[in-house]
Amino acid sequence: MIPRALLLKAFDEHHEASGDMEAFLRILTYVNYAEAVVRRVNTNVVCARGESVISYSHWAEILGWSLGRTRHYFMRLVAEGNIEQVKGDCASHIRIPGYDVWTGKSQTGKKGDSAVEESFGQFWNEYHETTRMARQNRESALREWKKLSQNERKQALEHIDEYLFHLRDTKFCRQAAKYLADKLFLAVIQAIFRAGKQIDILTVKYELASCGNLEKVGGPYTLVRLASRVASGAHLEYHA
Repeated sequence: MIPRALLLKAFDEHHEASGDMEAFLRILTYVNYAEAVVRRVNTNVVCARGESVISYSHWAEILGWSLGRTRHYFMRLVAEGNIEQVKGDCASHIRIPGYDVWTGKSQTGKKGDSAVEESFGQFWNEYHETTRMARQNRESALREWKKLSQNERKQALEHIDEYLFHLRDTKFCRQAAKYLADKLFLAVIQAIFRAGKQIDILTVKYELASCGNLEKVGGPYTLVRLASRVASGAHLEYHA
């Protein structure tokens, strides 16, 4: 790999990116190499490895292009799957899929690591999109993910919704690393088994999802918030 300092020096000498390939190389160079918490518009944003919350106006300066050309280029990268937009409070939060492959890190890893990290990436995105928790301690969560068996990973991914729904209140929701370390998904499975087929918020969730109306009411997160305010007396013992 070319040293980052050498790339930055070359970019300084040639202010404008000569084309799409050089522009993408600059993006690879400027995204986060390690996880960091960045302050954006009075909000702390967790920016993982291979991600960035650099504004489009700043990207325009980095690429040496106009703001309009820069925005159009990023839109094309998203459409082609070369970058992803991270859901959250920061509109410019992006992620480069396969960042470790681009930077050559995976070449030195153990065989099978890429598959584990790919499955973790799926869990990481699903967990935070469902719970709306801040994306924190990604490396710690990845370490916990690697400790799980293949079956436990499958259960951890499949039972995120159920974990959220069985909370008394969303304020009790744990960070992803804690969810994995304490194997909270297993506790959820036990709770479902004990509950049998009692009609509760899970039933409502599945009914809304089956008719395509779940997102219209605000998604799983909103259902849990509503349930925490209006608890059903019929299932008071079950939720206790």
